[in-house]
Amino acid sequence: MKQKVSEKNRVLVYGTLRIERGLPDLLRGCLVLEKSKRVQGYRMYSCGDYPTIVPTEQGGFSIEGDIIEVNSQKLAELDRYEDVEKGEYERIWDDRYNFWIYVKGKSPMPTFFPIDIGVWN
Repeated sequence: MKQKVSEKNRVLVYGTLRIERGLPDLLRGCLVLEKSKRVQGYRMYSCGDYPTIVPTEQGGFSIEGDIIEVNSQKLAELDRYEDVEKGEYERIWDDRYNFWIYVKGKSPMPTFFPIDIGVWN
């Protein structure tokens, strides 16, 4: 199912956008629905100063993030922050959990090593 953007968009943030890291200007006005949510089916990698994730069918991989609710304007701002247009990240809909999530896009990453605990510190 292809999800459409609405005025109430659930988004899982897992790296530099986690609530405790705080990007207050970017996340101002967002509703926090759930903190420290563990989700299966993704593997986290370090790109140096920030993480990325890749969907995986392999069992045993999960990541931790926060679920926020944003309007369509804020979702567009997140797309710009994540460089969706340049291909660094891609925003996909996860039917299992009913949220948008940013995964590794098509552009190459400089450093790329696994973070098996699935938590960005």
